[in-house]
Amino acid sequence: MKSKRAMPMGRRSTIFLTILFLASAPADVLGDYFETFETPGTSWRLVDSDAHAKLAQHERTFRQSHGGQGAEYFGIFAKFGAYAYIGQDIQAAHIISELSPRLWVKSNRADLQIVARIVLPHSAHPRTGEPISFLIEGAKYSQVDRWQQLDISGVVGKFEAHVRGVRTQFGSQVDARGAFLDMVALNAYGGPGKTEVWIDDLQIAGHIAVTPGNIGPGNIVSAKRTQSGKGGAPHTTPRPAVLEQRGYPTLQGSVLEVEKRPFPPRVLDHNGESFSTLKAMGINTLRLPSPATEQQKNEAAAVEIWLVAPPQMNGPPEQNSRQGMLALDMGADLTARDLGAIKHRDSQWTAAGGKPLKFGGFRRTASRLERTLDLRFINSTPLGTEFSLEDFFQHLSAAHRQGAAPFWAAIATEPPASLVEQIALLQSAETAAPHWSDRLVVEYEQIRLQAFLAAAAGARGFVFRSRTPLDGEDSVSQLRSAAIELVCLDLSLLAPWIAAGEHLGSLDHDRHDIESALFQTERSRLAMLVRTSAQQQLVSSAPVAARLTVTIPGVSIDARPYLISEGRIRPLEFQRRGGGLRITLKRFEAFAAIVVSQDPLVINHLYRRRHNSLRRRAELHYEIAAISLAQLEEVLASENQRLASLPAAKHKLHEARANLKRCETLLDTRDDLNSLQFAGRTRADLAVIRRALWEQEVVSLPSPAASPCCLNFTALPVQWALRERTKNQPWSSNLLPGGTMENLDNMLRSGWSRSAKGALAGRVELSSERPHAGRFALKLSNPRSAAAASAERPPPVQMVSAAVQVKRGFFLHVRGWVRTAQSQKETPGQLSIYDSEAGPELALRISAAEQWREFSLYRAVAHDGPARVTFSWSGAGEVWLDDVTISQLRLPSSVVAGAPGPPQR
Repeated sequence: MKSKRAMPMGRRSTIFLTILFLASAPADVLGDYFETFETPGTSWRLVDSDAHAKLAQHERTFRQSHGGQGAEYFGIFAKFGAYAYIGQDIQAAHIISELSPRLWVKSNRADLQIVARIVLPHSAHPRTGEPISFLIEGAKYSQVDRWQQLDISGVVGKFEAHVRGVRTQFGSQVDARGAFLDMVALNAYGGPGKTEVWIDDLQIAGHIAVTPGNIGPGNIVSAKRTQSGKGGAPHTTPRPAVLEQRGYPTLQGSVLEVEKRPFPPRVLDHNGESFSTLKAMGINTLRLPSPATEQQKNEAAAVEIWLVAPPQMNGPPEQNSRQGMLALDMGADLTARDLGAIKHRDSQWTAAGGKPLKFGGFRRTASRLERTLDLRFINSTPLGTEFSLEDFFQHLSAAHRQGAAPFWAAIATEPPASLVEQIALLQSAETAAPHWSDRLVVEYEQIRLQAFLAAAAGARGFVFRSRTPLDGEDSVSQLRSAAIELVCLDLSLLAPWIAAGEHLGSLDHDRHDIESALFQTERSRLAMLVRTSAQQQLVSSAPVAARLTVTIPGVSIDARPYLISEGRIRPLEFQRRGGGLRITLKRFEAFAAIVVSQDPLVINHLYRRRHNSLRRRAELHYEIAAISLAQLEEVLASENQRLASLPAAKHKLHEARANLKRCETLLDTRDDLNSLQFAGRTRADLAVIRRALWEQEVVSLPSPAASPCCLNFTALPVQWALRERTKNQPWSSNLLPGGTMENLDNMLRSGWSRSAKGALAGRVELSSERPHAGRFALKLSNPRSAAAASAERPPPVQMVSAAVQVKRGFFLHVRGWVRTAQSQKETPGQLSIYDSEAGPELALRISAAEQWREFSLYRAVAHDGPARVTFSWSGAGEVWLDDVTISQLRLPSSVVAGAPGPPQR
């Protein structure tokens, strides 16, 4: 029940009397505002949350209260975040010195905080067109399980401080006249899990009601605004006139600018998630699968996020409005056939008066094609393949050197689709075991390494590839979401150098397993150092501390170096050598960012950014560690004896559990810095266990790529079960004709095909030089230099086997022998071997084999029909193939849903 009562006619401030008489308000609007919570219906609601908060229970209860008989109860379940606002709209009140909201609160958790929303009715937000609003904060709850009154005192001072901040952000033209308070709320976020909250006896002292007549001239909103039920401010569609003011992205050299400021694109493939949810994760651009609608553009503008989407290729060019669009997506797999259509449409856009930025990628490098784009997309991702992280870095570095247009790098957050399909085929739908194809995990460390390597290679933007929504309740989605948000925090911190700095090349250091880069801005330099190890694109390695000495050249005499670590920024010791700084890091693990500057403003900016994100970092690291531990235990549950032969790994599992518990305790006590350390220890323990289990399995295979189940740690249960169930099953005889490589004409007649591309094409022929067996071997040779194979650059020499008829439900084994001889002066060659079932994404890659080496591929058959094997050779040198066979095995009908893998030979 809401009521008003007269205020004592004591001494009132000049501000109070001035507003009173200017507004000519009737006497009955003066007094306190009350909500006593005595009626049956609820009056408050969940307004907004960044912690995926949900109401498990919400009711007006009469079982306990502070005053009277009733109170309002909330049972809130939340994940990690910073806020979960429950609030109530009130009749708008003038901002005066006597204004003071007060609320009685009881909860099972501390640090809940009362807040209120203030609106500036004469100042429109430049992006949304809605009145600018902000929250002022009051007292925090500390008396757990007891009633405590929270208030907001000093409203005028807090209001004036916020107005100064708003003017700094939006300009001095921001008009604070007629400001009013129209919502009281409680930040009811008590941490992950369930928070119970009771509220009672809301009082707003000094409440002078605002009416449409006394807001003042030129008001742009009514005193009582329509609420959306979401967000600290109402969600409305921006007006076209305001959307028009958003400005257009431009390129200044290689720097993308928005509103004349460098813009660091952190892009996500959109799969239906809420724009505001993704914005809270640090994503600032969404890549849509189809042309953007006006509704999507308006929604994006409302939350200050940009869009990349395909253009409307048919119809008038003005359909492709540039409003809200960072760039038009011309496609990631363009060929020369697309060149004419792109040029034609580009000329139409130019004639229509608005030429948008064009973004896209090519199947192969071609300067004519690249010149049609403003922003290049390099869509080569290494995870779950034999395309190593070192290859990934070298490939992006070559793209940086060779292309004039800036490039954005793809960052894989999910395993390849072909790998997921293979794992699904190797499972049985008959058992109740977990469907591991739905649980395949990309580790946080793998996403982080990709992003840092891409940045060091010169990428100006990052496209987080995603096929499934990030807002799911399953652990895989939650881990991906937390990992992406954490990586975005790091990229945001380093954005001034990545988005606008000059890339000066690599650094001089004393380790062979480190990729490096140096960036320069007007007032500072940034050194990035990223450590890689073998096959981390499949299963990450545990970090091992090592000593590293690095030299940063071209540094002014008064500049100082600072190390940016996960929890803090600290100055480093150094020696001056020949105009540079020589720095030794005694415990370098996986990544280091060193900022060198003589400007204290640069360092202060970093300190503030790191400090402000510390709490969120600690929460995310705990969430990642907790989910990773649960996933590891789920894998181990499929075969309980796996750790018996690895006593060191078993001990690490006990340590991981203890470290995670310690991390949780420190997080609950808000010791964020130490919580980060124990989260790191937990993840390191888990990495040791994962790597040991994986290495134990792949040691029996010629290569991890032989089995799809060894390309991702979470697929190991599938490997274990499949190996066991096919152990004594008979394989068929060889089905492939011509695999002995003794007669090329017979091979071609039986269905083998050869190709050699390019003006200086290589050769495909039989050779009698050191065959593996018989008189001949197949020889692929390329006399010219060519770049290493990649998803965008097809190899110039290729041989495709004859077709073998296969049926779904069978298991294929491709086997053969290979050796190579390469020129020392030319680009090293690489042989890619892949089958038509899994495709080139899961290719086996062989760079060096001076002696004959066996290769194997185990693959599940997805469809009835022909199956072929392709051998592709790139680079300079020669490769020989011999004794290639294909055999098959019918998979037992009971092959596990929770655990298969390739059989013993």
